[in-house]
Amino acid sequence: MEVIKSRYYTIKDIQKLENCGRDGAYDLAKKLPHEFRGKQIFVFVEGYENYYEQKKKKAFDKNTQVKENNLYRIKRFG
Repeated sequence: MEVIKSRYYTIKDIQKLENCGRDGAYDLAKKLPHEFRGKQIFVFVEGYENYYEQKKKKAFDKNTQVKENNLYRIKRFG
């Protein structure tokens, strides 16, 4: 049996992936490459995956910078 992978994420899919509410999912969907079918928004999987990779890279870079910059910071009082 061949499994067909979807090319689109719906708003409910984005809610689950981002652990957010409906309004947050709509806001994100409108920023990503998408198309309308009637009133329903379909986000391209590739667009969301690119967004997620950038988000992940930014988070790792931010965590690394904070640890390196604050590791040996000493303040004098007096």
